[in-house]
Amino acid sequence: IVVGASFIDDILAVFVLGVVLSFVSGTPQVLEPVFGELGGLTATIVSLTFTSIKVIMFLLVTFYVLSRISQKILDRFSGKGFEVLLSIGFLFALALGIIARWMGLHEVIGVYLAGLILSRWGVLPDPMLTRGVNMMKFKETFNLMMDALFSPIFFGVVGVLLGTALFTEGGDSIIYILLGVLAFTFFAFMGKIVGCGIGARMKKIGPSGALMIGTAMGG
Repeated sequence: IVVGASFIDDILAVFVLGVVLSFVSGTPQVLEPVFGELGGLTATIVSLTFTSIKVIMFLLVTFYVLSRISQKILDRFSGKGFEVLLSIGFLFALALGIIARWMGLHEVIGVYLAGLILSRWGVLPDPMLTRGVNMMKFKETFNLMMDALFSPIFFGVVGVLLGTALFTEGGDSIIYILLGVLAFTFFAFMGKIVGCGIGARMKKIGPSGALMIGTAMGG
């Protein structure tokens, strides 16, 4: 539930970000030759519609086109060992992240979709079990890379960006920075607990389960 909700949460965040940015930047640049410079509610509607179309097209192309192409490529190279499979999977995830960023979406969405496609490939029927064995080794190695390298870099970069924003607003005041961190943490967790908790309760999940889902989403 948490993994699926996280993906939906990322999609919704893209929508919200598109709306917020429309108040600042007006019409998306690619649409300016058609609509001209818009503002206010009109710019918001145009930006939201444009962002929605981009997300839907990206999902459709990824799941129905790239997934089939990538499965054939992975099948072709799976017999060469999991090292080759690891390189292809890593490059595939980076490529989808870059494409998502190029389309104006967050790169996490592209990388997440790459992970879904690789996982689907790993559970396809295989009489020789080559796919399953390689996928098991792939997961073990990739998890090690995530824990040792990519996760620390990701959270480090997020921390630096947050710290930079707080320093810009509050100068070198330690109290301001600490209050800012506490405020960000509080509203992040409460947003997840309340929002996801209500969704879980609507699906007849008990209070303790709803609280568990909301708290896990806060990670």
